[in-house]
Amino acid sequence: MLTDKFFNILSENHLVFYELGKNKNAGEFEILSTDGSDVSLTTPFIIYNAPLNRWEVWGGFHFSNDSAWWGERPNCGGFCNPDGNIGKSDMLGVYLSGGTNGASLVEMWMQPIHSDAPSPYNGGYDGNYATRINYRSGTYSSELGGMFTAQDAVVAHGLGSDGYAKYSNNFGKGAVKLSYTSSFSGASGNATSAYLHTWSSAEISSISVSTSGVSVSVINASNSTGVLSSLDYAY
Repeated sequence: MLTDKFFNILSENHLVFYELGKNKNAGEFEILSTDGSDVSLTTPFIIYNAPLNRWEVWGGFHFSNDSAWWGERPNCGGFCNPDGNIGKSDMLGVYLSGGTNGASLVEMWMQPIHSDAPSPYNGGYDGNYATRINYRSGTYSSELGGMFTAQDAVVAHGLGSDGYAKYSNNFGKGAVKLSYTSSFSGASGNATSAYLHTWSSAEISSISVSTSGVSVSVINASNSTGVLSSLDYAY
């Protein structure tokens, strides 16, 4: 059985677990005007938890360029710690589409995970858990998956031995787990990780999920990524 600790080790090392025969390329997306790809979304995978007789759907994301969120930190002109919220809440989840699923959702959570600021402000806090989110956001049926929201923020950790202040993003990575009853064995469709990041004045006002995907309304949407999606996992 794959445990939470196993998935955390994957996240810390930017690794992804895939079943044989599935697409092995994670989606890459760009935030703001930085060069290259700043965020990586994990193509979901599904495993069977034999002791509990449940099917678990896993997904997630991580910032592959921590300079992107670090550049969005609160600006206090150099007279105080640049800690505090980065925009409003971000969204992460896994949605199921294009098939059938009559199983009941019996457990769900989203685990925000810290990501260190770039050198020399990285203090080894990378991979530490933030507060787990155990409730979904938005309007949709359980058979369509789960979307979660959490406030990302720059967290200050004090001075390091090198004299530099240390910081991390409490939601620079994240993992999602959805557990369904045994009747999920007869389900079919596609599982997709979805993520939306806000900064500045952007704010999520509503989330809805349908068989065709995720729809999110954002106030001041020009300061958000819009909904980013991973590659699909067919089951």
